Amino acid sequence: MFALEILSPGEFGFLLLIEGDNSEPRAKDRSFAQGSFHRTKGSLNPRQQQISAPNVERRVETHIFLCVLAYHLLVCIERAFLEQSIHTSWETLRRQLSTHQVVTVRLPTTDGRVLTIRRDTRPEQIHRDIYRVLRVPKRIVASIKRWTQNSH
Repeated sequence: MFALEILSPGEFGFLLLIEGDNSEPRAKDRSFAQGSFHRTKGSLNPRQQQISAPNVERRVETHIFLCVLAYHLLVCIERAFLEQSIHTSWETLRRQLSTHQVVTVRLPTTDGRVLTIRRDTRPEQIHRDIYRVLRVPKRIVASIKRWTQNSH
């Protein structure tokens, strides 16, 4: 069973996912969840938005879902590393993975067509090590080569 608790409402609010029964979470669990939430939310670069009344409920539900999903992903990632006795942080992993990129090139031709090529960069050793622990393929996206007609 999962319970969702609001810890400190504020400008962006704060959500904590508690796994297990509905008993009071331990301080360690609470601080881990707070740290996890702030680390993942920080990487999403949140900003306050004006939300019109008809969309409030749907947007709040979507926000809660994404926060819970981000928390679960963070826990799974950290657990995968700890199970292999690798002690690291989300910030470190995020910084290390930030150099593995996906590149899109659009090449217009004189006859009005456009060749779009999308591909990930070659993973470095640190990327391959992280992907091995997480069981992620070394190539993070399938290459795309597509011809389209220019819309201009």
